[in-house]
Amino acid sequence: MSKSIRALLATAVGITACALAYYATAWLMHTLLLWMSGDPTIFQQVYSDLDGIVFFILRLAVGLYFGFVAFRTGWNYLGKFGIPGLLAPYTEEVGTNPISIKVYVNGEDETGQLSRLEVFSHKVTASKLMAFYWGDESAELLIKGKDGLYLHLLKHGKSPYEVDNASSEPRIAVRVRTRTKLLHSLESVYGEQPTYVVQEGKPVAHFKMALDYVGSQTESLGMLVCNGKKDLMETIFLKQPKAAPVKAPSPDAAATPAAPAAPEHA
Repeated sequence: MSKSIRALLATAVGITACALAYYATAWLMHTLLLWMSGDPTIFQQVYSDLDGIVFFILRLAVGLYFGFVAFRTGWNYLGKFGIPGLLAPYTEEVGTNPISIKVYVNGEDETGQLSRLEVFSHKVTASKLMAFYWGDESAELLIKGKDGLYLHLLKHGKSPYEVDNASSEPRIAVRVRTRTKLLHSLESVYGEQPTYVVQEGKPVAHFKMALDYVGSQTESLGMLVCNGKKDLMETIFLKQPKAAPVKAPSPDAAATPAAPAAPEHA
């Protein structure tokens, strides 16, 4: 659930409560004063200005009060529970907070030694990354980095280079490119689950997915790494939104598979 949808729904709840309280107050005041007068004639004589400005202001004040209470209640409820079966909850943790995302490939450094080279590094908002991770099989995410580089993440089907009996589940494609040139075309490694790592005593967590060049069928030559605050990372990778179709387990160790379905649906 986005912040705008949460605000819209909470506002609708507040306006509805305000209107109901406004009209309910008028009815309650009329009933109470009629009972206190004991006679309709006396009621008309004493409280003839029941619809005057004073009573209008009183009814409006009561309506605004209950409207505000309903707005805050709806805002908190939607943030915590969402709409079960329809909309995932929104929390401040999953919003505009940044997550670092990097792509590495194996290569040679300046001295000719084998080394893991960073080919892309940038930050993406947590909400966008979560939407892609738990999205359907057509989900994709385009991130514009520095120096004219782009990272394109997308879910796709079985690689045409895999053996016939390989899994038919969708995979994650990772492409580093400029506007006109594809520099690296990688994909998640078949049969190798991503890992979620928390270093003891540190508030930062790491999500790591092994990558390989499309069609190479060799040991993994790359890595997709996401870094962020521990609680934020748990929300993105380990706490499945209620509206999402994929099931994710809770971690029980410092370094565990992020989610059994992650290579296929993440």
